[in-house]
Amino acid sequence: MDEEREGFTVNDHLENKQIRQDQTMLDQDALCAMVHDLLPLYVEGLVSPKSAECIEQHAANCPKCAASLKALQEPEPEIRNRNAEEIPIQNALNKTGRTIRKSRWIASVMVVLCIVFAIATGWLLVQDSRLSAQDIVMSSQYRSADGESSVLVLNSTNPSVGFMKSQIACDGDNSTCDLTVYGGSGLRNQKDTLEVIIPQSANEVRVNGELVYQDGELINAMCRYYAPYINGYPGSTQQMQLSRPNFTIDHTPVTFIIDATEDPDARIWVWKTEDCTLREVIESQIREWRDRCLITLALTPALEEIRVEDKDGYTLCVSKSELADILSKEEMKDGFSNEAELQRFLNRTLPAAG
Repeated sequence: MDEEREGFTVNDHLENKQIRQDQTMLDQDALCAMVHDLLPLYVEGLVSPKSAECIEQHAANCPKCAASLKALQEPEPEIRNRNAEEIPIQNALNKTGRTIRKSRWIASVMVVLCIVFAIATGWLLVQDSRLSAQDIVMSSQYRSADGESSVLVLNSTNPSVGFMKSQIACDGDNSTCDLTVYGGSGLRNQKDTLEVIIPQSANEVRVNGELVYQDGELINAMCRYYAPYINGYPGSTQQMQLSRPNFTIDHTPVTFIIDATEDPDARIWVWKTEDCTLREVIESQIREWRDRCLITLALTPALEEIRVEDKDGYTLCVSKSELADILSKEEMKDGFSNEAELQRFLNRTLPAAG
């Protein structure tokens, strides 16, 4: 009886021990599962200090949880260090990014080219501006078919500059008009000539303030150049410069100085040179100088003669008496009253240049 009781006691003890061991293993598995779930929060520092202490104690005695914790604490390798075969999606994204950047670059270049093309086209098509009197040659005029107006024919002084349009504005009695001419080098400015209709009563027409028509005369560039010197006086230094000889020998300019000491009243201008003899100067240059001297004499009523002398004493002279074949003394005695008279004189003196 005692042996049975004693045997029962031993067996019961062994069975209870096994039950406790099984319970311990169950508790350990549950603890591992709980710790494994908390490890990500632990690594991020999102658990309480007491929970962190329990997780650390468990990981110190549990190789499985310790390995999981170590794996979570290791930094994630950079994508650029991964094998290309392991990241096909990233490769595809990189390729797509390069394609997009290339497309954007091409699009940017195309936009810039389109802008440049538009600017160039606009410059060629639209380029025009108000032309000055220096840009215009008043080539001819005629009366309109109805006889109530006149037509001025304009040409450009520059072959590359054409006309586009014109506008004219006159005062109340249509005696004075302001002409505005538009043109330039653009493709729209294709007109080589331009006809401008002015009232028959118009006495003066100006372009940007410069006279181009007066008393029935077309006032051209040479007249506008000489107009400020109308009825000058012989002592004017600027007046003297109008007759300076522009001679060259072998393409070398000849130096001249003004010498008015022989005539205190400056009724005779003398230009002298020590550089050459006048016999070396070609005839066309002398002829051009004579024409300018005739104009200067006409502009300066008190002036009688213009001379040029070389180092050998050879002299060329242009005197007022030479004007008798062009203009009578009665017409010249009081000088020119306006640009129209000067233009008529230039037309008779220098028909080609006037």
